[in-house]
Amino acid sequence: MRVYGACLATETNTFNATPTRYADFNVIDRADLLSGKVGFEQVQPIGFWRDWTEAAGGEYTPGLHGFAQPAGKTVQEDYELLKSMLVEDIEATGPFDIILLFLHGAMVAEQVDDCEADILTAVRGTSSGHAVVGVFLDLHSHLTPEMLSLADLFVSHKEYPHTDVEPRAREVFDLSLAAYRSSVRPVMEMFDCQMIGMYPTNLSPMEGFVRQLQHCERRPGVLSVSLCHGFPFGDVASGGTKVLVVADNDRELAKTTAQELGREIYALRTQIGFPSLDLAAGMSRALAACKAEQVGPVVVADQSDNPGGGAPGDATFMLESILNQGLDNAAYAMIYDPESVAVCASATINAEVDLVVGGRLDPVNSGKPLALRATLLGFLPDYQHRFPQPGGGAQYWPAGDIAMIRSAGVTIILCSVRGQCFSPCIFDDLGVDARTFQLIGVKSNQHFYRAFAPIASEIIYIAGPGAVPPVAGRLNFAKMSTFDKFPWNPDPLGLGDALVGSFE
Repeated sequence: MRVYGACLATETNTFNATPTRYADFNVIDRADLLSGKVGFEQVQPIGFWRDWTEAAGGEYTPGLHGFAQPAGKTVQEDYELLKSMLVEDIEATGPFDIILLFLHGAMVAEQVDDCEADILTAVRGTSSGHAVVGVFLDLHSHLTPEMLSLADLFVSHKEYPHTDVEPRAREVFDLSLAAYRSSVRPVMEMFDCQMIGMYPTNLSPMEGFVRQLQHCERRPGVLSVSLCHGFPFGDVASGGTKVLVVADNDRELAKTTAQELGREIYALRTQIGFPSLDLAAGMSRALAACKAEQVGPVVVADQSDNPGGGAPGDATFMLESILNQGLDNAAYAMIYDPESVAVCASATINAEVDLVVGGRLDPVNSGKPLALRATLLGFLPDYQHRFPQPGGGAQYWPAGDIAMIRSAGVTIILCSVRGQCFSPCIFDDLGVDARTFQLIGVKSNQHFYRAFAPIASEIIYIAGPGAVPPVAGRLNFAKMSTFDKFPWNPDPLGLGDALVGSFE
């Protein structure tokens, strides 16, 4: 049994005018992995797939691992290069019995709206086109009929934040192996919920609905259930929330189960979004919580400038508000500002530096640059930011060089590679205990939650000014129709609001 595993993924914000180029993909090739230059633990899920293939007595070939931080459409020639690298590698090292791919599901190139279907078409055209093809998707994916026709099975994250990388990667592997051994025959059906939104699974009722998905997977004949939330910042015709069910050679079972679950989540559509406040209300609540002297910092999420959704990452609206609160021990992580980081790189620790921070990339969504006199508290080159996973593992994300400065009572992390703040480890690794702050602002929509929740006295979601507000109704779509989707249409399926289940 020969197994191939690879990743080619990015989450495209089509409203972002900054293109995604080849250089933006953190490309890691097989030579780097086999030489030990890069550890397999840093390229999940393809590292997991290696371990499980070898445990099953198979031969594993790691392929391309290319992932880019969300931004605008991928430049067409760069997309074609990356696709050809993947396909030519499969052709050169195959044939394979099983091909396992991590494809985000929301990648858009300048001339291709459905990159995942395009990539799968190319993979099917290789000498390994007969192989079982199992695909792991991010749950913020644009699921299309074309995609379903080109792979044997898809599995997406169930959790948002995505703390279930390993179990979902295992699900893809186990089902693909079973299909190769002919012990199952996967068939897939999906249900379009006609909704657009962002749904945190750490909060009720989504937390309960995830358990409902898992309960349905215990039904005879049901192999896997995924709720693909969709990516609100991708203007493509196929956008939206969809339920996907993989069944064992029973298309009707897959169809009826997807329809059942789709109608249940649809009935909850007004209850499952983020409880986000505007900037003024959110900061007012945060300041009141700080004065209440609760144990642990108040954590405020700067959702609308989340680089993980394709925002510039240098917006100063929340940082300026925190600086104006008069707190003596607040923090903010992190501002994308290579120029300020470069100034800090040439300074000594504890030196005073004059910086102009943020506010450069987007005249509308970045706010104004902030002139700060600051003390340089710490500096780390080539920092790998950790996104913690259950069981003590982590995913690693490059943040470039990072600098920690302090100005007007606020400790600020600056980074030279755009990215969101996943964990308080970014303070800890610079020698500061994040638990000691009164308030911490984080540039993240939701992925910060797992690591910050254990130390926070309160978490406040804030949808202030910015490029990626967690409120779909603020966006203007061209390719995707909105008249037949919630929230623009309050009841596009005409099913009313009667709840099928409470899922508490």
